[in-house]
Parts: sequence; structure tokens; C-alpha cells
Amino acid sequence: MEKYYYHVISDIPKTVGEHIILDDKHPNGVHKRVYEELETVNDIYNNLEKYKDTELTHKVDVALRELALEKVRKEKYSEYPSRMASLYVSKSYEEAERWGVPKDAYLECMTAYLNKETENGWYLCMLGDQIVGG
Repeated sequence: MEKYYYHVISDIPKTVGEHIILDDKHPNGVHKRVYEELETVNDIYNNLEKYKDTELTHKVDVALRELALEKVRKEKYSEYPSRMASLYVSKSYEEAERWGVPKDAYLECMTAYLNKETENGWYLCMLGDQIVGG
């Protein structure tokens, strides 16, 4: 039985029916963006005091988050794929469109998952009782 999945957000234009390869030689856009900021991330880890009062760019924030999530994945959930070697897909076009909309839509989608209205799950990155990423 043939199955169709939908992906809306990408750095590279896609065509309907295109086969997307994700492996060591073909990482996803998240991998590329994270490793573009690796020198800065390493500098932050090695010189915390230097960055104490510095507002980081969005790209650096994303790199820090993704590398932290990857560390946890490797240590505790190694059977699951890396977010940097995967592609987010949805079972419907309407659901896939939610990836390109504001925070309210993300919250709606998270609520739908928690209410078991969709199978698409979320990883939550928590700081105490506050959600800081997902």
C-alpha cells in the first residue's frame, strides 16, 4: 500500500513525489545551520563569562538547543533518529501547513497531540516547569 506524507517547510524547493535522501552525505537543513554555528557554540562553552550579558542570535540559540537535544537523544534515546538527520512530515497537507505559522498554531498542535487528536508528537525542552523549546 502506498502512503503519502507532506512536508511544507524547507530551505530547498521540493517537487511532489520527489524522493528525499537523508544520510551522512545528505543531512537536513537543521544539521547545516547548526554546524555553521559550531565555532560560536564551542566558544560559548569554553568562555561562559564572555557571553554572560550577550544577546545571542537566533541561529546560535537554535544551534545550542539542537546540540543539547542531540546529546540527550544519543545518551537516552539512541534508538530514535536524530532531528538533524530526519525530516518532519505530516499525514495531511493541512497539518503540514501548521509548521509555517505562528506560536498559536504550534500550541494548538501540541494540545491536539496531548488530547490524542493527532499522532504527531512533540519533544519538549523544559527549564524547570517552563517550556523553552519543542
